[in-house]
Amino acid sequence: MCTIGFHTDRYYKNRGKKLVFDSKGIKSWKELWSTYPSGRGIKKGKEISLYDNKISSTLIDNLTPGIVERYLEEKERTFGYKSNILKALQYLWGFGRNTLKCFGDKRPVDPTSMKEGGVELKRPSKTKFKGSKHNNTILENDQIRDLINIIEEIKPQRPFQTLLVELQLEADIRPTEAPKLLKSDFKEDHILVRVAIQKNRSKGIKVKDKIIPITPFIQSIIDDLHHYYKLNPQYNFVPWAFPSTRINLEKLVVDPGYAQENSCHIQDVSETFELIRGKLGVDCSLKTLRKTMLSQRVEAERDLGKTEDEAIETVSDSTHPGNPQTIKTHYYKPSVKNQIKRAKQLSKVIQMKRDS
Repeated sequence: MCTIGFHTDRYYKNRGKKLVFDSKGIKSWKELWSTYPSGRGIKKGKEISLYDNKISSTLIDNLTPGIVERYLEEKERTFGYKSNILKALQYLWGFGRNTLKCFGDKRPVDPTSMKEGGVELKRPSKTKFKGSKHNNTILENDQIRDLINIIEEIKPQRPFQTLLVELQLEADIRPTEAPKLLKSDFKEDHILVRVAIQKNRSKGIKVKDKIIPITPFIQSIIDDLHHYYKLNPQYNFVPWAFPSTRINLEKLVVDPGYAQENSCHIQDVSETFELIRGKLGVDCSLKTLRKTMLSQRVEAERDLGKTEDEAIETVSDSTHPGNPQTIKTHYYKPSVKNQIKRAKQLSKVIQMKRDS
């Protein structure tokens, strides 16, 4: 039998393979937990660790959806905060089931899984997340043209950051994945998005290497990358496709393994995008570019005569295999112009049927 409680790393740190306890005189886990029992040193009004909460003493076999719900609701928390707590409990439950083998022949219902009848979090109608105002925003064609012109304007000063932003307009790769692309991932006719850099792998979803065809637009971005590699020969030693401008050039020469470190590729482009957005004059986010790209793909499929659901299914086959609902809920945001266009097309069909 085991409890669901876990112990935070505030009392120890891991140095290589050897566990070193910070507190003097503590030489074992048993002594550590007896010296620092749960509930010690808690500050009133602050969020506390699971280890310090009374739920940590509950036998995992006895954990029910009701106990989990009360734990989530015992304090005023945002939907996102509760979602993250529930994910942590899901990981603990999975660890207890798959690694510790806590359960016998009759495993109880997973109280953290909605699919098994566990806790179900309902998203509130209103959200406090500031970025939610961009949930339904996509760029119109004229705004995309303006965006590209702005990128061309500031590209000489921020070449790799702006090219990474520009890639979002056509390539199905997230802004958190693109910085981890290697130069070797750019093949003759496609970009290879390795499993190791994909976001979905962290969600327990089975993923495989993704192929992004190189279109003329993407080829122009690749050509620009090579142009700026030539202008900055120090990046010849860096394997990353989007190298950081903060690379330590001295260390790059003397340390053979330095170029492969994550610090040598761009970490994020939020500052650059803020500059672009200010010049564009449109209240949007970096994710808006991905939504625009996927919405345009769905519209292109609809222009071929497919229904909305058929078009979304086709697009999701390459972007979210087996999960078209993600495209429908979070990414397909048809513009007002396209909604009017579809309404007129539907009206024509209805009128034809009425006249016949």
